[in-house]
Amino acid sequence: MILVLQKVATILDLLKKEKALGLSDISRQLKIHKATLSHIMKTLESIGFVKRDEHGEYVIGPEIHALSQSSLKYGPLAGIAQMCAESLVESIREFVVVSMLYNGRRFNLARIRPERSLFVSDVHQPAPTLFNTATGRVLLAFNKKICEELKKDPEAAAELAALAGILPKVRIEKSSTVLSDDGEALALAVPVFDRSGEAWITVGAGIPLHRYEQDKEFYLSHLRRTAEEMGEILGNRGLSISDL
Repeated sequence: MILVLQKVATILDLLKKEKALGLSDISRQLKIHKATLSHIMKTLESIGFVKRDEHGEYVIGPEIHALSQSSLKYGPLAGIAQMCAESLVESIREFVVVSMLYNGRRFNLARIRPERSLFVSDVHQPAPTLFNTATGRVLLAFNKKICEELKKDPEAAAELAALAGILPKVRIEKSSTVLSDDGEALALAVPVFDRSGEAWITVGAGIPLHRYEQDKEFYLSHLRRTAEEMGEILGNRGLSISDL
């Protein structure tokens, strides 16, 4: 999977530089087999990261252009997150989310629901925040600077105080779990470390509790493997939170 993720980042970088290219041009310049490239481009097109212009050539898609002012860095990151999430869903067949911390807020880079008949809905869950989600707690646990900033706000400071006994455990175990209000599902998240050792991205999954309890190690090992692969991609591309 890691080779596919590297190809995605390279393709998006090439399209940013060349503006518009056909499948044959991309294949020739990047030395990617056409059949492999066609599959990757179909996936990127389906999620809006690339599109075809009036000449049938590939260009950067609307989802990339809709990102923040840092889209030149953030766009490839979103593509990498999407591909990681898709691969993880295929492995564990559960709801998967890849989240990041930016400007003191939690953003989702990718969210994918599996084609399962049994999935615990999050409709009745509280609005997700840094404080009440597994992904958010991982981000807080590994970003002391953000915690210091949040303490300046009385409400946020109170929320952090309530997590005083939880965040140290998250740092030690390098994972976080949060049970849904109805007790039927569990959210699991692990950190993705960048080249500086910071964790500003997390990989998470929403899992019905009875399935999680049957094989906790199965889910944890798959999330950690995905996080390690994404961290390696970040390192190879030299990406850190300061780049966004």
